[in-house]
Amino acid sequence: MEEKSNNIKMDKNTDGIPILRVGSRTNVKALAGAITATIKESGAVELRGIGDGAIGRAVRASIISKGHLATAGITLVNDPSFFMTEIENNEKTGVKIVCENR
Repeated sequence: MEEKSNNIKMDKNTDGIPILRVGSRTNVKALAGAITATIKESGAVELRGIGDGAIGRAVRASIISKGHLATAGITLVNDPSFFMTEIENNEKTGVKIVCENR
């Protein structure tokens, strides 16, 4: 797992799309910048968060990034869905948002 600036964790999913892990303390502006840079670099990014705080920050950051990318002529499309993961032997449901340049 790679670490972007401001402690934003980055990994790749099975399709090779970069994953940014979002927490309830993630800096929204830094995340928006990471989304913008990753979209420009690879065309897609997946945001993953568990809990209201993390999901809210992911949504806000994607909206900010959409505005930044629009000024560059890039249309950002978000596709939200649920995912399951295991944390400390407990199954948790999270939200993932796939952001793509369309």
